Amino acid sequence: MEELHTVRTEHGYAIIGIDPETRIVRWVEPTENKQMYTTRQAAHRRREQLEGKIMNAQLMKTLDAFLQSSDFKDGVISSTKAGWNGGSYKVELFPEGTWRVLWSNEIGNLYESRGIILTLPELDFDPSERDEYVDGGAGSEEEYLEELFYNEEQEIVDSLKESLSDKS
Repeated sequence: MEELHTVRTEHGYAIIGIDPETRIVRWVEPTENKQMYTTRQAAHRRREQLEGKIMNAQLMKTLDAFLQSSDFKDGVISSTKAGWNGGSYKVELFPEGTWRVLWSNEIGNLYESRGIILTLPELDFDPSERDEYVDGGAGSEEEYLEELFYNEEQEIVDSLKESLSDKS
């Protein structure tokens, strides 16, 4: 088990975890008070918090990469189409930087992800506007959905980032 020490820094105090065999500092965490964490449970909780912060940062990088990919637009459009029949699509983000887009029925209630799953929102779709767009010769249904996507893209990006923050 790591040795825990409280040290004074120029900004206050920090708790450090030291490997007892190698005497190498494994982690440092600023703290508001100088009280030592002495129980195994406190050390475990602190380690989980630090691992959670690292995982959250990795998942945010994965989300950013997903948002730059063509999978993002395709997934939102697929989620919109699935929504016409009560379904949706989700993106599963993994800490190593990969993702996969899934139809919600592929996941199931007992699925335990090693990453995090976010629901891809639907576009603000209006069938009468789509019909007017397509029938008026402005373009196809797919082009209409792409135009909607580009108009709503920043709002969708913001909502996905907020969803990830809420789950972290």
